[in-house]
Amino acid sequence: MLRNYSVATFNWLVAIAFVSASINNIAIRNESFGLYLAVYPFVILSMVFLPSPFVVIREMKWFDWFAVAFTALVLVSAALHPNSKSVTYVGLYGLTFIFMAILLRNAISVFGWRDFLQRSNAIGCGALSVIAVAEFFSRYIFGINPLLRLPFINPPVAVCGFDIPRSYGLSVEPTYVAWYLITLGVVAIWYVWNRSLAWVVRIAFAVLLVLATVLTWSTSALVACLASAIGVFAYVILFDRSHLLFWWRNIISVGGGWLAILVVVTAVILITIPGLSLVPCLDYVGMKPISQALYGYRDMETQILAQKEVLTSRQSAAEQTGDEIEVARVQSALDATENSLAQIRGEDGAENSMSRYQIWKRDISKAIEKPFLGWGPGYNSSIGTSSSLNFYIAAFLESGIVGAGFLGLFLLSVGIHIVLSNLKGKYIFLFAYMAGLVHMTTQTRFFFPFVWLLLALFWLENKRQAVEPAS
Repeated sequence: MLRNYSVATFNWLVAIAFVSASINNIAIRNESFGLYLAVYPFVILSMVFLPSPFVVIREMKWFDWFAVAFTALVLVSAALHPNSKSVTYVGLYGLTFIFMAILLRNAISVFGWRDFLQRSNAIGCGALSVIAVAEFFSRYIFGINPLLRLPFINPPVAVCGFDIPRSYGLSVEPTYVAWYLITLGVVAIWYVWNRSLAWVVRIAFAVLLVLATVLTWSTSALVACLASAIGVFAYVILFDRSHLLFWWRNIISVGGGWLAILVVVTAVILITIPGLSLVPCLDYVGMKPISQALYGYRDMETQILAQKEVLTSRQSAAEQTGDEIEVARVQSALDATENSLAQIRGEDGAENSMSRYQIWKRDISKAIEKPFLGWGPGYNSSIGTSSSLNFYIAAFLESGIVGAGFLGLFLLSVGIHIVLSNLKGKYIFLFAYMAGLVHMTTQTRFFFPFVWLLLALFWLENKRQAVEPAS
């Protein structure tokens, strides 16, 4: 009886972890400790009382030692180059690459209730998508964001173009909502699609999650999905042609659905905004070179001031016509521009106005100064410098080429393991895994659990498929 209770407790706590995975804009103590982390101490405690808890260690794969070596090198680098953030970052690396990526994954694969945890993931993705879509239309149509009543770390005020809101959901940035949905959301769609549900339910769920992803206006997510789709399709063509026809049909249907939703949403929005907003929109969809070729280079402050001028004119026109909804909507966009200007003109203005490429170049140059074991975890944060905006460059900077090498070996080995598995839905997991990894080229919050929970679901599905025919 006690064994049953311990397994049930573990599964319920893990289910809470799945449902709350994207809640990182509400902090426990500071920005690094979002509310989503609150459940993990209880998950760790519940694992101690599992039947034969040491099986979690015995389930380790050979390539897990790459993750262990990477974490150990981070610890060595912290000892050699201590700073005010060393303890925090060592803890985050350990939580991520020892607990989430190995121990929790193994515990879920052995003791997890497959349908229960898959349903929990689907519920979490669906709820987040409802919130993100409702937030967008509330901000865009009425200029009101009901989420501002919550104690957010980062107020959800970002816009795409002049006044197109970017959905935050319950995340620190819109791009993290997209990251969540292109990893765990993809698996949720796959799971719901294969249930015995009405077609309208399955289609509605898929459209909801895709729409929520689009409304974040995340270039990183778009690029990650395209790169991952190309990678998976190339592998099928080169090494698994027996599935080519099947996957070609699925790529056409799924890709067609994505494209249709993207075109409809974009058309509806662009029809309702002034033509001038198309200029900054080019920047947000990764076409900055085209924007600059057409309109000339403008630094960030100049772009924001131009945006503010147009918005102010629109607000004045709306006030004269008595259009209160338009006034409120434009004021919301003006608040976002003022927030951006305050960041640029503050003490760290030079850092805040640096492009992503300038930051990458800066950190690579710094990493080369200590190429073997790096500058220690939390280096940028400890000196008050902006993050690397690229997890892999940050790993190189903090643990050197040796640590980053072991990290690369671990991530590559996991991908190969997915490819070589016999799981029927392995390409779904491979797509989501690759998209998640590509997305980390634009941000450094490796401790967000999306990719690591995704791997736990893969191992759970793979293990259950291997066991069920035998039973």
